[in-house]
Amino acid sequence: MQAWICALCAWLVCAGPHAIGAETAHGAPAEPGQMFREYLTQLPWIKHVTYRRSHSRKSVAVAPQPGSGASERILPRLFVLERFEAAWQPEGWYKRYLETEKGRVVPMTRGRRTTYTFEPVSAGLETVVGRNRYFYWSLTDSQNVLEVTFRTNTTGGRGRHHEMRAIRDAEMLCDLRLGLDPLGGGTLRWLNDVEFEVGPEEGGFRRPGGRGRITRVDHRGRPTELVFEAFGWPGPTNFFRVSYAYLPERDFPPWLYVVEELDVREGWLRHTNYVDDIEFGVDESAPEGYFPEMFRGRVEPVARVYLVSNDVRYVRDTRGQWVRRPADDDELLARLPGLDSWQNFRRAVLLGVLGAGLLVLIWGSRKSWWRRPSQS
Repeated sequence: MQAWICALCAWLVCAGPHAIGAETAHGAPAEPGQMFREYLTQLPWIKHVTYRRSHSRKSVAVAPQPGSGASERILPRLFVLERFEAAWQPEGWYKRYLETEKGRVVPMTRGRRTTYTFEPVSAGLETVVGRNRYFYWSLTDSQNVLEVTFRTNTTGGRGRHHEMRAIRDAEMLCDLRLGLDPLGGGTLRWLNDVEFEVGPEEGGFRRPGGRGRITRVDHRGRPTELVFEAFGWPGPTNFFRVSYAYLPERDFPPWLYVVEELDVREGWLRHTNYVDDIEFGVDESAPEGYFPEMFRGRVEPVARVYLVSNDVRYVRDTRGQWVRRPADDDELLARLPGLDSWQNFRRAVLLGVLGAGLLVLIWGSRKSWWRRPSQS
């Protein structure tokens, strides 16, 4: 049955094009169907958008045993809606995490079993990430922690943090691509009125893209269903189907889009998503992009600041001095003044580990002595 479904999806993706309506005459207002295609080809500037996405689209992985190298997807998925607010502008973007109606999702794992709980988030203190002409940034931990990553001044920048910048851009772009996330953030190109392909993604996870086609349209030429194949997708299937529904008062974008995928263990999964409100255009209040002070809801200074420049990480200590941040942040935190409790905790853990190791060594020696054959 599963093989038949995959074969059907492959046929839908690869089948030849069919007419979905006449092309818009030169100079005439864009038809809704053309607006859809142009939106995916080149994302327009967005002054403000609020949207909801199903948490179920995320597949969380956990190792059955620490250090085993194997991973297992946690079941069941969590079907709740996460809420977001964002903007996409010439010099940057921002994304505010409004969480779910119950608060922030917190997974709790015990052995191989995972449950979820919700942590309340105060209004105005949500996590916010963004970018401007000069750097990327994030406000986390109830906006008590600020992390800044400066943008490279040269093309073709390298390093882990340069790749993280590419990942952030791609994630933001995928959020606004109306359910085509598995294809990645590569360039989307229409082959004709119904078929499209997405090229490989540069940097980050380097997702190889894929191809798809529109399979249904409404009486106004707007897509109501499309299918696509994501090349190299790590999940149990690389075929997806997206269904769209529109508001009577809004030609575009769709208000509702449902992404369906086939999981060999869970069957058909339906991830429900909404674009509640959107305003296109240039935000005159953000000519250089978005900065953290535009969103921070606290009066007092941030408790901790992290900074990345030229792929070197720094942190501001409690005395207001910048200290180079090693790969192991815990080593740095143990050396910072005013964190004696953390240092004592580390010492206690270290002494506990050494004590346990000594007991094992003694027990092993006694056991070997007991089994040693007699010399007589």
